[in-house]
Amino acid sequence: MIKRRLVTVQGTAQMLDCVSCLQFLRELDSTETEDYLLIGSLCSSDENFVEAIIDSARIWNWKKILHLSWDMEEKWLKGIDTDRLDCISTVKNQFGISEVDECICCRNTQPVNELAANFSPNSKFFVYGDIGVLDSILSPRYRKPDAAYLCFPIEYSYRILDKIDYKVVPKKYFQRAIDLYIESSETICQNQSSVNYLKHLAAENSLLFLTTWVINSVEKEADMYYKALLPYIERFKNVVVKLHPRRDKEKENVLDLLEERLKSHSVNVFKFPKVLNYVPIEVIFRLAPFRSVHTFISGSCMTLKWLYGTEAYFVNRELLSEHARDFFKWIDLDWVETMTLIQKKIDTWNGVDILYRYPLSKSLKRKYGYVKAFAFSLPKRALSKLRKIIRKDYEK
Repeated sequence: MIKRRLVTVQGTAQMLDCVSCLQFLRELDSTETEDYLLIGSLCSSDENFVEAIIDSARIWNWKKILHLSWDMEEKWLKGIDTDRLDCISTVKNQFGISEVDECICCRNTQPVNELAANFSPNSKFFVYGDIGVLDSILSPRYRKPDAAYLCFPIEYSYRILDKIDYKVVPKKYFQRAIDLYIESSETICQNQSSVNYLKHLAAENSLLFLTTWVINSVEKEADMYYKALLPYIERFKNVVVKLHPRRDKEKENVLDLLEERLKSHSVNVFKFPKVLNYVPIEVIFRLAPFRSVHTFISGSCMTLKWLYGTEAYFVNRELLSEHARDFFKWIDLDWVETMTLIQKKIDTWNGVDILYRYPLSKSLKRKYGYVKAFAFSLPKRALSKLRKIIRKDYEK
């Protein structure tokens, strides 16, 4: 019997996570599968990004590939039941199937994943990846996954891993996905001169700087990058700046603005080859192993440390608060420190146990403002006991 699966992907980096998961699932269950790929919720209107994802899809044998249009996503976001049923019906017709046995998604939120999760209500529902995967698994608004397949078992909210069945995808599957990407990608095959250019820069004392896509003002963004780089530029001969693949084309001039600001310093600024911009950074490092990377808050810092032992620097929380305040209305700035802590833990992680537990004290801060608020309502003995619990939790 053939098992039919609907799989979602939201970018080229997520394709590596996805195929790592699919390889692992194949080892757990050797049943023959028929896989349908649904691409969407890209946070980008760039058609080149869609083409890059389709190029990356060569690393797996798909029965059919479909890109969920922005019009369909807008229709889904309206939240009207009849519209959503119409979206599901349209996708079913385009794929030529009416039901699937399993849905495998990046997360349980965002239109492409919500549609897939509701494609066959009686199917098994799995999520894969890392950052954002478990954010909404307990929300009654979205379908709860039956299981999660994670590269890193990391808690982004208090004890969330205790509330879902999860398995850790072994590193070898991610490494194999990178191998397949390099072997099959037309982008890499057709742009070897750009690959060699990066290899040359990586062999020198170069820092790779990864930008973000969430800041509205390019002037503010260039200022933030300049200030973030200042403590490090004396250590490196070159800074290679890479645009985020989801970035709007009209904001690409941030590279020129940053280069202008760095002119007075003894560091060479190079632009990352545009033709390779959509290639996952984990693949780039296999081809051109930079020793160090500087990033906005990004999960890539964890995979680079895990795969290559690469040292990562971050834009500090003061600069993020000053220049990216709108974005961080929704993001906990403590994650700047947390990412650094997780990187250190990766050095001694056994690849199986929980890599990072969300501290109890952070959970209390989120619920009650600040732990010290308890000083006004608790007896001294109870307050002392609470502080011991928090301290013990931090030490785990």
